[in-house]
Formats: sequence, structure tokens, C-alpha cells
Amino acid sequence: MMDSIKEAFGPIAPVAVLVILFQLMTGFMLPGMMPYWIVGSLLAGIGLFLFLRGVQLCLTPMGELIGTRFIYMPGMFVLMIVAFFIGVLACAADPSVAILNSNIAVAAGENAPSTLLFLLIVTSGIGALLIVGILRIIWNIHPAKILACLVVIVLTLSCVAPASFTPLALDSGGVATGPLTVPFFLAIGLGFVSNLAGRSASSDGFGLLGIVAMGPIIGVLLLGIAWGEDEAAIEPPAQIAVVAEQEAIEQTATESQVESPIRPTFFGMILHFLNMQSTAVTVLRGMGPLLLLGWFIGVRPSKVSSEYKIRLLKGTIWTLIGLIVFLQAVETGFQPIAEQLGKTLAGIWNGWALVPAALLLGLAVGLAEPSVHVLGNQVEEVTDGAIPKRLLLTLLATGVALAAALGMVRLVCGLSILWFVIPGYVLIILLSCFCTKTFASIAYDASTVVTGPMLVTFLLVVAMGGADAIEGRDRMTYGFGFVAIVAMVPILVVMAMGAFTETRNKLQAKRKNLSNH
Repeated sequence: MMDSIKEAFGPIAPVAVLVILFQLMTGFMLPGMMPYWIVGSLLAGIGLFLFLRGVQLCLTPMGELIGTRFIYMPGMFVLMIVAFFIGVLACAADPSVAILNSNIAVAAGENAPSTLLFLLIVTSGIGALLIVGILRIIWNIHPAKILACLVVIVLTLSCVAPASFTPLALDSGGVATGPLTVPFFLAIGLGFVSNLAGRSASSDGFGLLGIVAMGPIIGVLLLGIAWGEDEAAIEPPAQIAVVAEQEAIEQTATESQVESPIRPTFFGMILHFLNMQSTAVTVLRGMGPLLLLGWFIGVRPSKVSSEYKIRLLKGTIWTLIGLIVFLQAVETGFQPIAEQLGKTLAGIWNGWALVPAALLLGLAVGLAEPSVHVLGNQVEEVTDGAIPKRLLLTLLATGVALAAALGMVRLVCGLSILWFVIPGYVLIILLSCFCTKTFASIAYDASTVVTGPMLVTFLLVVAMGGADAIEGRDRMTYGFGFVAIVAMVPILVVMAMGAFTETRNKLQAKRKNLSNH
């Protein structure tokens, strides 16, 4: 229970405190917004706690049952069809994907593909690459080889895709592997590996997330190439227009509370948060098919006990309630304030105030994200303590902070996302040549540890607000891409440590052989 509470409130608490400090320094919030932030932070933590608790009780065990049933599928073709639909439904139900879709709806222009088409491409990409990940386990192929080929495909497509699609595509891979899909797919992979002779959970169970994350990237890049040159981008707003819009919002908030989305009265705010009908419908529409498919494929054929089924049912209820509360808190309390913070910081020091703010927020997320601590335990175990958990946490938190700052530098300077991802992925491919199979698998999976709720729901939206307020920028080209830059950090850090460990072990073995002779 306490672990779930820490996992839920850990990433939210430091960001909530930093936002209050930013408010004291800049006064960026409109009248009546501070209660929204405080209540929204509490509700987001409560919703995330219920959701993660439900994932532990329901989705993770269900994923393991599904993985164990894969071995009994009647033929390879049926296995591939089932894996595809499981990937599609799990991705569609993930809260990070819902938040990404809402941001696309705001950022895309009139000539851009519909959000439904984006959702179909992202979910289909997850489903298709889940098939590849399952086949990799069956055929015992080194994950680094497949991932290197996928990275080459991504880099090649990025060079020819429209500039407005590339940042969104690169972000979609990290966002699509969110708090629901990560434990669910890990459980499927480990459940499947445990039933295959000659496979090891430590070496063959990892790597699945890294492969799956490439699916949405490739899909959205192909969509951009097929759609046409830069038709998705909206016209960048002029600075004068943004200032006029902010003044109009302030005047409306102070003079007419009926029309303003910000309601300074306490009961008005509570009613705003409790208006969850549309959110509940969206969650049930996304989670329902996944739960039904998981029940008929994994739970029912496994003939588990009645007590186990009651536990799964209880976890299902927790998951649904938590997801509804979390998404409502994000939509009502987080995103409007994050966007306003980005616009305000973009007007300070010609936008350069975004850089130190992102540095602090990235450091807070990197230190507090529970998945980072899980990764630290895994690396410490694999290296037999040669790489301490504290050292990895320090490097990861520092790397996330610097990457977040670089993302804002890109926004302020108007740099192409390719100047960051091409050198990063080339270095990743080179480092993978010096890592063991286990280390390479963990490293590619590590890209998902920092793309948690706070990065997607807050930091990405801050970048969106900054893109709106800086002249010559737009959300599609410069707002997106932030997640992709940050997501490369864990891969690089773990790869570098893996290369160091492997090189050190070879030198020690060589010295031992020389001493014996």
C-alpha cells in the first residue's frame, strides 16, 4: 500500500511545490487558479494511486495469464492476431495516450489528420511491434539487432517526413508506453518467457518495451509522408496576438466568471472537477474491450480460483475509478496551469526562462519517478552491485534535467529535432555493440521509465504553452519532441554503464589469464 502511495504522489509532489514557487516568483496564474492547482494535484495523486493499485491487482496478473496462454494458441497466425489486438486495446486504454490525443487536437491545424486517425496509427503501431517482440522471443533473436534495425528505419523516415510530423512521431513512442502498457506488456513478456524451454526471464523477458515503443514512431512518420508537406502545422501565433489573448482572458476571469473556465468560488471549482461524465465514458470505452479480451483469453482458460477472480474484479474497479479521477484532474487542473506557465516563462528573458525552469522540473521528475528506482534495482542486480543504485539514480536524474533543458533550448532557438535524435540514436547503436544481451534489453526498455505521468501531463504542456507564446513557433513542430529528447537519456546512461561493465569484466578476465600464465 505504501509503495503505491509513494509511486503515485512521488512524481507529483515536487512538481507541485515547484509550481507554487514559480507562482510566487512570477505570478503567472490567473485569479482563482491556485485552488485548481492544489485540488488538481491532490486528485491526480489519488487517481494515480487507485489506478496503479488496480494495475497491480488486475492488469499485471491478467497480463501474466495472457502471456502463459500464448504458448497454447492454435498456430502462429492466431497468436499474431491475438497479440496485435491486445497491443491495440492496451495502448488505447493508456491514460498517456488519451492526454497525447487531447494535445494533438489543440495543436493540429485544420488540414491535419483527425485525432481518430492519429489514435488508430499509434495503437496499430503498438500492436504490430508487439507481434515483432513476441516473435523475437520465440526465435531467440538478440533484441539489440532488431532495435538497431528499427532505429535505422526511424532515422531514415525522420529525414524525409514533414518537419511538423517528426517531433510528434518521436514523442508518440514514449507516450504510448505509459503507466498501463508498461507493466501490462512486461507481465505478458515474462509470462510468455516462463513457459518457453531454454529461455531466461532476466535476458529474454526484457527488450519487449523498447521494440513496442518504435511502432507508433514509424506509423506516424509514414502517415506524415503520405499526408504531405507540413500540412499539419498551425500558423504560428504572433507575440502580439498572444498578449492580447492573455489580457482578454484576465479581463474575462475578473469581470465575468460565467464565461471563464476558471471559477474562483470553492463550490464552482468542486463542481468543475466533479463533471466527469465525458471522462468516464472515454475511460469505459477504452478499458472495456481490453478487460473483456483479457478475461476471455487469459483468465477464463486458466481456471483460476474464485478468490483470484474476485481480486481481479476489485482491481478492475480500482483501475477504472482511478483512471477517471486522474484524467479529470489533469484536464481540469494540470493542463491549463501548465500551459499558462509555459506562456509566462516564454515572455521572460526572450523565452530563456523556460530553460532553468525545465532544468528544475526535469530534476524533480528524474529523482521522484518510481520507475527510475525500479530500474536502479535491476541494474544493480544484473551487475552484482558493481553499479550502485545511487550512482545510476544520480546520473539519470542529472541526464533528465539536462535533456529537459535542451528540449527548451531547441524550442527557444527554433532548432530541428533531428539535431538531437540523430546523434543520440547513433550513439545508442554504437554503445549497444559493447553491451551484453541483458544490458541492451534493459537499456532499451529504460526509455519508458521517465516518460511517466508528470512528463506527459505537465512538462510537455509547458513546452506547448511556450511554443504558443514565442513568435515563429508552433505546437506541432516545436511543442512536440520534448518527450523524445528526454526519453533517450535512460537508454544512453544504461548503455554506457553496460559498456563500462562489459569492458571492465573483459579486462579483469584478461589480467587473470595473464597472471595464471
